Amino acid sequence: MPDLNELGLTDEPIEGVDFDAQPQGSAPIPPQPGIYQFQLPPAEAILKCFDKDDSDADQGRRIVAKFMDSAALRNLTKGDFYRANVSNKTRTINFKSGPVVVSDMAMLLKAVDSMPPGNNNAAYAQALVNAGGKTFMAENRLSVNCSATRDIYKDGDRQEGMKGCGLKYSSSPYTKGGVTVHDIPKDPDTGLYLINFDCRCGASLRVFGNLQGWRKG
Repeated sequence: MPDLNELGLTDEPIEGVDFDAQPQGSAPIPPQPGIYQFQLPPAEAILKCFDKDDSDADQGRRIVAKFMDSAALRNLTKGDFYRANVSNKTRTINFKSGPVVVSDMAMLLKAVDSMPPGNNNAAYAQALVNAGGKTFMAENRLSVNCSATRDIYKDGDRQEGMKGCGLKYSSSPYTKGGVTVHDIPKDPDTGLYLINFDCRCGASLRVFGNLQGWRKG
């Protein structure tokens, strides 16, 4: 292979390219629903990925680990990167034995055998940092909501003042308590779930992945 100086390069301009207008890239395409093996990023990357989670005022301050960019999870099954937000905000799940209070972060920490040294935000964060590089198994599901509070995108452009219809879609549709979550449409040729599709109201939607069923791996 020739050295750079041997290529005889000139200063002839490359027409039509605006360097400032080059895109930064988009979010990784989530994989199809299924169980995958993931790897946490290194400890030094996890240390810088935390943010506040104040989405539930009743729970007060919680934290969320934003696994993206240099701190993205590694999908070892697919050989690709995976973006995810993992919070220690709690919810109650009803089992036959009774209700259990859980959080995604607590289930992840259990899957990688990293016990928090205390029951507080700082302890959860330290336990996750300590687990840097460890692997786990989790199920990926797809979902998207047609937000009724945000301007929609249609035909590639933002529709100023036009809000979504509020419909919810998932790769695991259900109806419960009067709420219906619709099935994400599939490609008729491949049978795979579409990553981009139009809502029934015409809004352009893009699905994202959700992890659950955390287990050792």
